[in-house]
Formats: sequence, C-alpha cells, structure tokens
Amino acid sequence: MKKIYTLVIVLLLLTVVINPADAANKFGAKAYGMGGAFTAVADDSSAIYWNPAGLTQSGLFGLQANLGAKFNGDDLEEIQDFIDSIDTVENAGTDLEKVQAVKNLDFPKDTKLDLDGMLTLNLNSLGLGMISNSHFETAAQGDVSENSSFSRGASNKVVGEGIISLGTNIVEPPLNIGSIALGINAKYLYGRYDRVSYMYDDNRTTFTEEEINTDATGYGLDAGALIKVTDMVNIGLSVRNVVSELDWEDDYGLEDELERTVTLGAAAKLPYPIAATVAADVEMPEGADDYIYHLGLEKRIIANLISLRLGAYEQNGEDRIYTGGLGINLPFIDMNIAADTDDYVSLSGTFKF
Repeated sequence: MKKIYTLVIVLLLLTVVINPADAANKFGAKAYGMGGAFTAVADDSSAIYWNPAGLTQSGLFGLQANLGAKFNGDDLEEIQDFIDSIDTVENAGTDLEKVQAVKNLDFPKDTKLDLDGMLTLNLNSLGLGMISNSHFETAAQGDVSENSSFSRGASNKVVGEGIISLGTNIVEPPLNIGSIALGINAKYLYGRYDRVSYMYDDNRTTFTEEEINTDATGYGLDAGALIKVTDMVNIGLSVRNVVSELDWEDDYGLEDELERTVTLGAAAKLPYPIAATVAADVEMPEGADDYIYHLGLEKRIIANLISLRLGAYEQNGEDRIYTGGLGINLPFIDMNIAADTDDYVSLSGTFKF
C-alpha cells in the first residue's frame, strides 16, 4: 500500500514541468543539480536559503560553501578589455575625442555575467548564512562604424544577504510521521549598483557620459514549513521575502524591495529497486505572468558514495534548461558540482555530522 501511495505522489510530481517559467534559483550545487527542486528536500545547511524549516533535519552541525557562475570565456575577456579601456574615454579632452575613443572600444554587446556565492552554517536547528548575487550586463544601440547616433553602457548590481535562521518542530508524532516544522529567516540586506554609459546624439552632435555608483541597506524576512507526510514523502512551503526593504542612497529607479516568492514543493524517496529521490517545486513570484516549475532526481550509487542528479526547468518561455550534478559523499564531507545547458556551473563543499 505504501509503495502505491508513493507512486501516486511521484506521478503528481512529474506533471508539474509542462508549463513555461520565468526564473530559477541557483544557490547550492546539490539543489541546482536537481533543477532547483529543493523546497521539500532541504536536508543540509543550505536550507537557510531554500526552506528554513529544513534546518530541523539538517544534522547537529553543518558548514557549506558554494560558488556558481554563468559566463562565456570570450565574453569574460571582452568585459575585462572594456573595463580597462574606460580610462581612455575618461582621459579624452574634447567630445570629438571621446566619441572616437568610444568607437575604438572593443565593446562586448549584450553580454551578461552572473556570479552567485553562498556560505551557510547550522548548529542543530539554528543557522547563519551569507548570500550574494552579482549581475553584470552590457547594452548597445547604434553602429559606431557609421556617422550616426549610438549608445554604449554597462552595469553591475550586487545584492547580499546576511541571515539568521531558526527552525523548530511544532508537531512531533511517533516515528516522525506527520511531523510539522516551521522556520524563519531574519535578513540584513546590502545592495550596490554601478553603471557607466556613453551616448552620442548625431542630430545635436553632443556626447554625454554618465557614471553612477550607489549603495543600499535594508532588511528582509523569510518563512518556511516542512511536513513529513510519511517516512518517504515530504511537502515543503517557502515564502521568500515576506517583507523586505532596500533603502538606496540615490534614486535611480532601482527596486526598493526584493521580489516576494512563494514556492510549494514535494519530494518522495522511491523504494528499492529504484531507490532514488524525486522532487518538484512550483515557484510563484509575485506579479509574474507565469509560474516556474522545477523537477529533480537524485540517485545514490556505490554504497552511497556517489550521488547522481538530474533536473529541469523552463525560463522566460524559452528553451527548457536541463541540469545535472555529481556528488562525492565521504564521512562528514560532501563535494558537489552542478551544471546546466545554459553555461552555468556551480561548486560546493559541505562538512556535516
């Protein structure tokens, strides 16, 4: 009967990946290898980000460091060349010299670079964490090879979070079946925004350069819940940024709060001979036209020494993104790597007992 019930849950999980999505969370190589379907799994210190209620099942002690990035090697070189050449434009004397300097720039058009970092620590169900995301992009209009109007610009936005997290069991029945855990995060927020832009108006023959630097501080609050339906099935709920506020020093039209997102997830441990974990999340950003659907699978092999992970999600109605990951599980130490079909790579190391 239990196997039949678990199979029904799995079939329900598999139905949630048929719709388009809008974005994806990428913090943690283990979670991202499973396509970001981690709200109902959340079984290590990264639960601080995915679902703070998961701290109740994350062990006595856990320490995890993670770094992820999306970039193309050629783009990275072009970005560095562009940064190095900014001084040439700034040192030009006349507008005509500045226009010519911009025309000579080897400008990386429509390039994006994402960098994510996470450091988490849990002592039983108490957690501390630091999370940072940096997004760099360039934009270009007009052809500098012609005597016409053009613009060139680059910007970088960093948002960091310092987190204090707590999870607690509010219902603890025998064998932990039917248990209910709640979790909460209190967050200190930091933001930094830098932008440089060059604009030439051919009609007025004017050249304009603009450089922006501004910082922000603020606060935020997350909440989560985790229900152990059976010893093989979990249901998770996460509300990220229940409230948040970013107070920027200067008003450049930047968002003064982080996006509120509600995520509902389920996970099932399949019995032998499959002996794998399958999970799915439905991510619901506030105000978004489409929900984000995640699916993930983890299979341990060779006496649980190796973890194989697969996942998928769709983003912005574009092609479906597939993820994969590999974990090496040693006593007290886990090492994980994840990558996707969109040039994103994530690495993490975990110490826990």
